[in-house]
Amino acid sequence: MLRLVIADDERYTRDCIVDFMDWSQHGIEIVGLASDGPEAYQVITETKPDIAILDIQMPGMNGLEVIEALSSGGCDTVFIIVSSFDNFEYARRAIHLGVEEYLLKPFLPDEFLAAIYKSAERIRYLRGMAPPPAPAPVARGETPFFGGPHLSLTSDVVYPVREERALMESLQVDAEEAVVLSRVDAFARCVAEANTDLKKQASCFLILYVSLYRFSSLHGISLSQEFSGAADSAEQAAFNRRLQDFLRQTCSALHQALLQQKSGSYLVKRAMEYIRQHYSEELSLEVIAKSIYISPSYLSSLFRQNIGKTYIEYLNSFRVSMAKEIMREEPHLKNYEIAAKLGYSPKYLAQIFKQLEGVTLSDFRQSLPVPPLQGEKP
Repeated sequence: MLRLVIADDERYTRDCIVDFMDWSQHGIEIVGLASDGPEAYQVITETKPDIAILDIQMPGMNGLEVIEALSSGGCDTVFIIVSSFDNFEYARRAIHLGVEEYLLKPFLPDEFLAAIYKSAERIRYLRGMAPPPAPAPVARGETPFFGGPHLSLTSDVVYPVREERALMESLQVDAEEAVVLSRVDAFARCVAEANTDLKKQASCFLILYVSLYRFSSLHGISLSQEFSGAADSAEQAAFNRRLQDFLRQTCSALHQALLQQKSGSYLVKRAMEYIRQHYSEELSLEVIAKSIYISPSYLSSLFRQNIGKTYIEYLNSFRVSMAKEIMREEPHLKNYEIAAKLGYSPKYLAQIFKQLEGVTLSDFRQSLPVPPLQGEKP
């Protein structure tokens, strides 16, 4: 049996996971529970579980710190991280630590089961184990990615971890689109060879889409495509072919979005355009990030990487340039009126202007050409 540890400082969450299914009937034994980071470290060290489900935010040590401490001791546990925060830095660090899945609360049953399946498959692949019974779901629910309840995870699914990783690597290293699509086809072939049941094949496609969705979220890409449709047993083969085509289309869109991101700083340009159109409003990093569907931490890192400035440095620079333009075009405006047009207080505008321009607002005004009197030729 696979051994499982659950660590979360919220008792409700721990109880929900424990009661999610009859784990023992599906080849998994819960060997320990923990309510904080140090306790999680101790329980995992003592029980040496196959899989550990860790919350990121726990007292004492967060989930990633626990994994780092355990990794230094040669721990071969497969980790699933859960978090209440959509934090790009956390997710990127989790990937670096080799975390199998990064789930955001509240997660749906299909998402959770997909993470368990993939973790079990990774263990089987890495350790050369004979396939143990995979957990069969007792909870049902629609996935947010596929329209309709017709796709559900089924028991004894054999999921091709190696082929999925090859696909993700091809996306990550900017392989040619033809290579990416060939990896999708290789995944589908492996699914068909390992799972004769057509519904189990559909379950594998669902698991892959969950992985692609996570991958896209970590890279600040919103997947707008959705799959909908139903299939009875007589149409399952055709339905699966449609699913495979949908995954090819999804990977193609992901590939193009990644290339667009890396050539021309696409997301930063969108953020800068939003600032240009809304510079007089309250513009926090969170507001800008939400407008282009990425996390604030990710947008912050993009500004530093692409223009060598923080978001605040760029915003202040842009607003000061607008202040200079306003003074040139509307010299009659008072400082407080200019500040209102920029979304600043008069005091803060004076401070930022002097800091960036090296002169006061008054000195800058005096340096401007005197506008001609009304009726006088310039």
